[in-house]
Amino acid sequence: MFESFYNGRVLVVDLEKGTTREEPLEEELVKQYLGGAALNTALFEKNADFDPLIIGCGPLTASFAPGSCLGVMTARSPLSHQIVHVPLTWQTAVETKLSGFDFLVFLGKAPEPVHLWLHDEIADINSSSGIEEKDVWEVTDFLRQEYGDESIQVLCIGPAGAKGSLASRVSENYWGSKDKFALGAVWGEKRVKAIASRGLGFFALPDEVFPKAMGLKGLLLEGKIKGKRGSLEILDSLGADEKAKGILEKFSHRHNACFNCPFACNDFLMIEEDPAVRQRSEKEEPGLQLNNLSDLLTLSPFGEDSLKLLKKALKLSLDPTFCGLIIGKKGLSVSSAVEELDRLAREGGELRKEDLPHFSGVSPWPGELKIESSLTQALGAFSNAIPPRPVIASDNEFSISADPVERAHWWMMREGMAYVLGICPQLALISPELTAEDMVDLVKVGSGWEELSVSRLEEIVRSMIVSSLKSKEGKEDIHPSLKPEGFDEALAKLKERFA
Repeated sequence: MFESFYNGRVLVVDLEKGTTREEPLEEELVKQYLGGAALNTALFEKNADFDPLIIGCGPLTASFAPGSCLGVMTARSPLSHQIVHVPLTWQTAVETKLSGFDFLVFLGKAPEPVHLWLHDEIADINSSSGIEEKDVWEVTDFLRQEYGDESIQVLCIGPAGAKGSLASRVSENYWGSKDKFALGAVWGEKRVKAIASRGLGFFALPDEVFPKAMGLKGLLLEGKIKGKRGSLEILDSLGADEKAKGILEKFSHRHNACFNCPFACNDFLMIEEDPAVRQRSEKEEPGLQLNNLSDLLTLSPFGEDSLKLLKKALKLSLDPTFCGLIIGKKGLSVSSAVEELDRLAREGGELRKEDLPHFSGVSPWPGELKIESSLTQALGAFSNAIPPRPVIASDNEFSISADPVERAHWWMMREGMAYVLGICPQLALISPELTAEDMVDLVKVGSGWEELSVSRLEEIVRSMIVSSLKSKEGKEDIHPSLKPEGFDEALAKLKERFA
């Protein structure tokens, strides 16, 4: 039934033994959890005794559906101690799925640093002892050269992750990721340096899927995103931060879209050469790609030097938002800030100890403090690298209530649907034309599962969120600065919605 969307393979990687095995992706399991974060959670709970790390995709990942770039990384965060879900955008999840594997389950800890090489329905565990301390740029280049293909997509950690720093994140190729939960430290603990994927597979879709998907993509292109591109559009809709806005206006060279996305939200920022020059640069590192706006917003007080700090943090696999908060509090100069990044990569650091704003150790979304945004981050299931409210489109166009609890509940459910189906969670906040009914209809047409409905999808999402919230250990740990008036009462009401 689901062969149009899945390979039918779950790869289990026993890191302690250095072995892999394939398990069938049972149809009943897909019917129960559909995919993405929900099925990841089920696999996590099944293997909970082995401290698992799960990477999975949704049914629409790598399909013709608009914004179908999404993979999801699920693990227990060393910051919040709960099951969390990180969106993998760009191309990495697509390449992994097309290499022949729908879900990756990592168990235990490797005795030495390793990386996983996925290609042609084959999985190889290879030693990474020679590249353990290399930064993410060096690792990405090394693996592409090692396996002879510049199209290889790499998930990896740099020195910060290898050291187990709680300021670390997992990186998608050179450009960081939307990991805000220190899952780089989880990789470091497991001694997994990288996953390299090259996919040459494809899915045979029913004839009805392509025109339906293209029709939906055309609808989006004529909707709120018509004529728009780049992070500046998102920044404007959030209430322009003048320093960040000026940086984007000066250094933006081009805009890049993730796999099959109608909205090119990623900015390549040219910092070593004139951004107005459109020819290919001869320099090895002419700039960096911005795919996480929260990073720039936190570092923007440094002005143009923020890009130097951002690039440094990304290469080390540090979370720039985390770093920006610490650097800002210490009032460091740029040169001292660079030294601080090196220290954080070696030694780590904690927002709790620094008495900086945090949600259970996780850095907040930068910007204006509102109850609804604090609520979504307090629950902590999904990455707050994604804006905590609609962007570009208005609240009215999404038919969202003015009540903060209702707004937070809407965000959680809207994001959860994207995380389950394999659709970019940021696009889900940009395009009201992308309805749950349309997404469900694409899955139904492709799979022939006529019983699937929006209400069934909502049940799956709600159950996944509930499981993530139940996994949290101890009491809420929220910095007082992130609790606007009425927050505690609103949080209690929101939790009741997911009881």
